[in-house]
Formats: sequence, structure tokens, C-alpha cells
Amino acid sequence: MTRAADPVRVLFVCTGNICRSPAAAALAESLSDGAVLATSAGTAPVTGAEVHPFTLAALQRRGVHFAGPAGRPITRRLVESADLVLGMTRGHRAHAVRTYPPVLRRAFTLRELSRLVARAEAPTEAGAREWALDVGRWRGLAADGDDDVMDPIRGPAQAHEEVVALLERELRVVLAPLARIARVRR
Repeated sequence: MTRAADPVRVLFVCTGNICRSPAAAALAESLSDGAVLATSAGTAPVTGAEVHPFTLAALQRRGVHFAGPAGRPITRRLVESADLVLGMTRGHRAHAVRTYPPVLRRAFTLRELSRLVARAEAPTEAGAREWALDVGRWRGLAADGDDDVMDPIRGPAQAHEEVVALLERELRVVLAPLARIARVRR
């Protein structure tokens, strides 16, 4: 895969950083054809831990491979350097904002951003941060309830499969405008 000259940097955040956020990061990179440079972190990570085996299996069934440990803590540097921060829950988004308050207007839950993308204008010459500001103006006007992605950590393999499938569906919506932004940056 060829990486875009200036890919959109996305930070995914969950709790332990061994299921949802590393799966989202791996899927985002796989599905974006180099337009996204994704990373992940946890609010209470299992530092240095491997990705949960059920999550790995769900990714592998989609042809997505994850190598190395995932569990790492969210830091100000990670949040500050991201063009876009996507929490798996509203609590994860809030934690990222507390870590680095200026990220407020470019931090969303993944499901929230997926829902808002349909209302926002397609990105043109704007970069990812500017586009996030445009998308954010629809907050509250497009609310529909639950923006959280459930945590499959204690669930069976099927729970992990369902979460990875949900992440993939939501990411397909979110990645289209991000790919457009990366093409404009080239």
C-alpha cells in the first residue's frame, strides 16, 4: 500500500487499548489505502498487552493483520498531534479533551462522526482539522442517542466479531471524506 504524502492522522481511544481502538486503527489504515495514518491509545490501558485474540481473529477474517502490542496510554502528545480524535465512547472522547483541551472541536466518538458526515459538506481545500470544525457545527442537531461502541472484552468471540463489524461499517462512512482530504494534500 502506498501512503499518501500527507495522510490524515487519526487517534482512536478506548479503555484498555486491546480491543476496540487498535481494531479501529488497523481497519482505518487497511480501508483507507494510505489516506489515514492511524494510531490508538487507552484511558486505562493494559500497557504492553497484545490485542485480544478474539479481536485479532475478527480482524484476520477481514484480511486485516495487526502486529505487536497495543496497550498504551493516551498522552497529551498523541492527542495534540492527531488531526482527528475518535473515542469509542463519549467518556473516551471526554478523556481525550481533558488530556489536551484544544482538541475539543476535532474530537468525536466514531459513531457520532459517522452520523455527522452525512450532514457536513464534502471537504474541498480544507485540511482535516478545518473539516472537523465544519462537521462539529452539526453536533446537537443530529443527535440520535447512543454514540458508544460496546466493550467486548469479557464477551465471547461473537461479541468481538460484532464490534469489529460495527467499526468497519462506521469507518467506511468516515474514511470517504478523509481520503478526499488526503488527496487534496498531495
